[in-house]
Amino acid sequence: MKITFVGHASALLGENGVGLLMDPWLKGEAFNESWTLYPAPLLSSQDWARLTHIWISHEDPDHLGIPTIKSIPAELRGKISVLFQKHYDTEILDWLKAQGFSKVQEMPHGKWVALSPGFQAACYQIGHMDSALAIKSQRHTILNLNDCETPIPTLKRMKRQLGHVDLLLDQFSIAGWPGNPQDVDRRRAAARQVLENFHKDIKYINPDFVLPFASFIRFSHKENVFINSIVNTIDDV
Repeated sequence: MKITFVGHASALLGENGVGLLMDPWLKGEAFNESWTLYPAPLLSSQDWARLTHIWISHEDPDHLGIPTIKSIPAELRGKISVLFQKHYDTEILDWLKAQGFSKVQEMPHGKWVALSPGFQAACYQIGHMDSALAIKSQRHTILNLNDCETPIPTLKRMKRQLGHVDLLLDQFSIAGWPGNPQDVDRRRAAARQVLENFHKDIKYINPDFVLPFASFIRFSHKENVFINSIVNTIDDV
């Protein structure tokens, strides 16, 4: 299996004729122009051409990049299958269909879905909005937790179901609002908590390798730029 880190929470998996792009936010800013991609994502025209599937973990704009979706050539939209968790609200599914994606598939919680012979995926709902994705090929198992806040019982259950995990993809830095500019101690505690969650996920999933991601942004609005002083880095990881 070939995995290519694209940017922020987006990665491209390829094997057995499947090209699966996860959480595509590749252009524009998010959250009312307060998040900017850093560094800039990289996805070549050849990568776009071999896409067969897109998986979206949840509707936040750093995972469902609307400008990115709208930039996909119309002739590709009818060929690409879009995967989304089976949810009580069909708003995202309806919107994707309105964008010209004729193959929009709801994924049942914790059930394996074949994407091609020898390549299957299972989506796990986490909380009321987030979801994680497990990928299993004939040789490898990959788990993408992105920015899910996954309770320990859920991690244990996923580990029992998945068995050996070759690669874990997981968030390593702040995503939410960690307090006002004067709340320095609160920001430090919030940043530390994300690393502790990162470590907890590794402890219970016990993968061979970990890709720290879902944190490659800069806070870019005058009202939140101060957060950049306390974000976790790869060195912290």
